[in-house]
Amino acid sequence: MQIKDLLAALERDWPTLSCKNGATNMDFWGHEWQKHGTCSAFDQHRYFQRSLELKAAHNLTAVLAEAGIVPSDSATYFLSAVKDAIRGATGSDAIVECNRNTAGEAQLYKVYLCVARDGSGLVDWSEPLLRNCADKIKFPTF
Repeated sequence: MQIKDLLAALERDWPTLSCKNGATNMDFWGHEWQKHGTCSAFDQHRYFQRSLELKAAHNLTAVLAEAGIVPSDSATYFLSAVKDAIRGATGSDAIVECNRNTAGEAQLYKVYLCVARDGSGLVDWSEPLLRNCADKIKFPTF
């Protein structure tokens, strides 16, 4: 990988949260490059650099906190409030993916933002915007 100078920032801002099969951050970033980066207009270094820039510009944890949506082991939030907060801050719709906790409750799992191929900014998705979510969801602590 051609990203040695970005490794500290990637470790801090884009680590893998998956513990599956002993996956490392390098495995994760390699997957992200193969799946998404190779479709971009960038070389590997610029792809990861631009990804970090976009994450800094659109800090979704802060966006949700500003809307009163914070990680909690007990609170539930309207999915519409999550989506509205993200749209209000980014100007585009996000795909919200949920999974189920051990009690079977829908919880926020991933948020996907669609980036223009040239990396200039965010654009709306051309596919359905919900994945396995209920009207009310949890935002688990992490």
